[in-house]
Amino acid sequence: MRSINLKLNKIFYLTDVRIEIPLIFSAYFLTLLLLFLPKQSFAEIIEAKYLYEEVSKSTVVIMGSDSKSGKKSFGAGSIIHKDGLVLTNAHIIFNKKTQKPFKTNFIVLKPKRVIGSFKNDTSRVFKSKLLHYSRKLDLALLKIISKSVVLPKPLKIADSSFVSIGDNVLAIGHPESGALWSLTTGTISSKINNYNNISGKDVFQTEASFNRGNSGGPLIDHNGSLVGINSMFSRVSSDGIPVVGINFSIMSNVAMKWIRSLDTNISFVENVQKPRQPIIREASITPVPRLNTKQFNMNSHSKVIDKTENSKKDNFYKRKTKKLLKSDIEQMIKTMRDKINNKKIVTKLK
Repeated sequence: MRSINLKLNKIFYLTDVRIEIPLIFSAYFLTLLLLFLPKQSFAEIIEAKYLYEEVSKSTVVIMGSDSKSGKKSFGAGSIIHKDGLVLTNAHIIFNKKTQKPFKTNFIVLKPKRVIGSFKNDTSRVFKSKLLHYSRKLDLALLKIISKSVVLPKPLKIADSSFVSIGDNVLAIGHPESGALWSLTTGTISSKINNYNNISGKDVFQTEASFNRGNSGGPLIDHNGSLVGINSMFSRVSSDGIPVVGINFSIMSNVAMKWIRSLDTNISFVENVQKPRQPIIREASITPVPRLNTKQFNMNSHSKVIDKTENSKKDNFYKRKTKKLLKSDIEQMIKTMRDKINNKKIVTKLK
């Protein structure tokens, strides 16, 4: 069996192949791992990717316009029913100048491919009808007017009371000066009841970034269900100091309570969210068939003994190598930490 001789080497065993890896490579890898470990784990990044692919299809662009006043608005919304009902913010469909809802509200469905061209990405445009709105809660319900369009699967609405501070969430919207159907991620920072002293308006504070154009878009949990309607953000404090990461989303329970009060007689796809459980996968064990020595016209018994002796030797070398490698890695980490601490002391003295 071939081996590669390198300086400062230690022996690893991968299955039945002996590979010699330089110790300096191990130190380099550990340094990168310790210094450049990302905030999000790889699993969370993959999870966000696949959730976005499903949820973004049910996120729409809402464009309000009034030909007389010349006013326009731009925001996001979520399809929450198979009949084309769209949940969004009331301030998107409201004309501030006339203090009345826009006469026309267009809804844009996501194309098969978003390429960053406004003309291409907003090609699937449909008219909508305003069914209900509440300026107090900043909620509105629209319906897409089209008999021929094939609508995407509506978003499930989760029970927001199960959402906890620290939970990971996704936000999808159309930020001003940014791309349509943009994704931002973050965590739930806080829960605020009766926001701005408005009774029943409970909101999440999240670090998932919002901008103008994100209003009305969905806040999504780890199950791909809607837990909030993105509504507000803060960029400057009361004394003019810039702030970052202060964004607010109306809880889904507030929206559902409001919709039920309208007597619409429409059943929604709801998902009672439960606290997240760790993913445990059972290992699949394949039984190893016994060796039938009678099938061979040779002394199979001696062959088996030889293999057993070889495996014992391999196991001995594996344990020995593992022990040596562990001690070397611990020593390297200790050395690196000592160097870092020494640099800090020298810097302070200077």
